[in-house]
Amino acid sequence: MLLRGVNIFEPKNEAMYAWGAIFGPAVVFQGQLWRLPASMFLHFGLMHLAMNMWCLVSTGPVVERFFGHLSFAALYLIAGLGGAIASLVVHPTGLCAGASGAIFGVFGALLAFLAVRHRDVPAAILEPMRSGTLAFLGYNVVFGLMNKNIDMAGHLGGLATGFVAGLFLAGGWVTRNDGVGLLRRIGMIGALSAGLFPLARSGFGHAEGSILADPTMGPLLLAAPSWNEFVKELPPVLREFDRIGGEIDGIVNQLSRSELPVQRLEPAVNRLIADSDALGRRIAALPTRNAEIEAMRARLASARTNQGKALNFLKRFVAEGDPRIFNEKDGMKAVSDALKKDVEQFSALRAAYFKAHGLTEHALP
Repeated sequence: MLLRGVNIFEPKNEAMYAWGAIFGPAVVFQGQLWRLPASMFLHFGLMHLAMNMWCLVSTGPVVERFFGHLSFAALYLIAGLGGAIASLVVHPTGLCAGASGAIFGVFGALLAFLAVRHRDVPAAILEPMRSGTLAFLGYNVVFGLMNKNIDMAGHLGGLATGFVAGLFLAGGWVTRNDGVGLLRRIGMIGALSAGLFPLARSGFGHAEGSILADPTMGPLLLAAPSWNEFVKELPPVLREFDRIGGEIDGIVNQLSRSELPVQRLEPAVNRLIADSDALGRRIAALPTRNAEIEAMRARLASARTNQGKALNFLKRFVAEGDPRIFNEKDGMKAVSDALKKDVEQFSALRAAYFKAHGLTEHALP
């Protein structure tokens, strides 16, 4: 990072993001899962890295000796991923990185080993080690709770994951030094790794809800997906709207030329009224995941309502044969003008939506 021009003491957020820090929207909405393991090897400057490596070197060799090289590596990575998932859940819109979750997982694994295999550790070593580990964890938890810049979610998530993984990998049937023990370790590591998938899936779902509920981020992230979902169902609705409108115009033209007896139009008008009612239900069912698209849907519903009013005027004329029906206040002309205004406002709302969110008709992100 230093060779690429990143400040070694205070790297900018843009650089941290580019190199793999966890950022909820990128992980959840863009599928950048690689950020979860990458963030374990990324730090907010040299001091952050130095502190974490000091903690690791002070306890890591002991834990590696207890569990063996393979299990220790697995514990470190599994705990780091557990901490990364916890960070994502608790800070879904924050920028998170560091080895702290994995290192806390190493301490959690040490506690698990001392709980399961305490008889294998001499009392003179066991008590100071257990007391020192608990003191270290207690101090860091208290200090972390007092400092808002410390990612306690990642720390505690790594600690819990490391402790659970340590319980399964500390058993003598797993740590035995022969081929059978190796196969058992590999199998247990595989099972523990697979257990992260439902944990991650649940975490992603929780993070997605939190991100979308964020008023500064949710509307932006929903803009393109919401429009894509809406526009997927929209074309057949618009085609049906245009078809009904075209048939209404055709009937009005026939009436103006007196080409057909009025009574002959009754079945066609009744059919169109039924079609318009069905169209109203389809418009009501259009998916709208934000207020802007809901406004578009509402404008379409209003246009459909005015279209239905025009059909009702036709039905009255067919039944009564009185041309004055079309000249009433709020009659056919007023309804036609309102319908035209609804269509224009729908187009204006769509154009405003595209402009506000940087979208285009044919190139949505």
